[in-house]
Amino acid sequence: MTAGRAVAAMLAICIGFSSLAGAAERFPDGRKAALALTYDDSLESQLDNALPALDRHGFKATFYVTIGREGFPARLEDWRAAAANGHELGNHTLHHPCQGSRSGRDWVTPEADLDLYTVERIRMEAEMTNFVLQLVDGEEGRTYAYPCGDVLAGGESYVDALAPMFVASRGVSTATDWIDRGEIDFARLATWGPTEVTGKELIAYAEEVLVSGGVGTLTFHGIGGDYLSVSVEAHEELLDWLSAHQDEIWVDTVRAIATHLQSTEGE
Repeated sequence: MTAGRAVAAMLAICIGFSSLAGAAERFPDGRKAALALTYDDSLESQLDNALPALDRHGFKATFYVTIGREGFPARLEDWRAAAANGHELGNHTLHHPCQGSRSGRDWVTPEADLDLYTVERIRMEAEMTNFVLQLVDGEEGRTYAYPCGDVLAGGESYVDALAPMFVASRGVSTATDWIDRGEIDFARLATWGPTEVTGKELIAYAEEVLVSGGVGTLTFHGIGGDYLSVSVEAHEELLDWLSAHQDEIWVDTVRAIATHLQSTEGE
C-alpha cells in the first residue's frame, strides 16, 4: 500500500469512528440507531396478531389507519385501547386514494383515484382524518403515511400542503433507499415494505439499520393474514431479535422518533 493510500485509509477509519460516535449521541440512552415498526390499512390481523406480540415485548408501534375503511370503525374500541397503551394511530387518510393511472392499479376506484383529486381535496381529507383520530385518542401531534407511496394529486405534489399538519410523513422507498442514514427529510421518511419474507430477512434489515447508525422504518400490512402478509413466526423472530438488542437500537413510534430527532437538531 502506498503512503497516500495508507493516509486515506486511516482518514476513512477515523471518519467512520466519528460517525458512529455521533450516532450514539443522537438517540436516547446511547443507542446507535432507531427503528419504527409501522402497520398500514387498519387490518384485523394487526389487532389480533401484531398488537399482542408488540405488547408482549414492550414495543410501541405506529398503526396507519384509514378511517373510511371497514376495519377501523368495526373495531374502534380496539384501536382506542391500542392508543391508550402508547401506540400511535397515524393518519392513512379517509379513503386510501392512490393513482389509478400507474401500472397494476386496476383496483383503484374513481372515488379513490388520486389522479382525479386536487391538492386541496387530499389536504381536507387528511385534516378530517386528523380530527376523527383526535376524538379517538386525544392526541394532537400525529404522523402521516402516503397511500401507495403516491404524492401526486391531480398530477401535482401535495407533500408541501400536508407537511405543516404532521410531525413527519412516511413514504415508500426504492430498494436502494430503505434507511435514512444522514440528514432526514421528515416529509418523506424512507421505509421498507416486506411481504412473505423470513424472520432472517427482517432481522437483516434491522441489522443494517443498526450498522448504519440511522433511522429505519418497516411498513407491514397483514401479519399472519389479510394481504401483503408477513407470517406471525417471521414477525416474532424480528421482535425477539429487537428485544435482545434494545440497548443498541431504539424501537418506538414514528411520532416519538421524529419528535426526538427534531428537538435535538442543531444541538
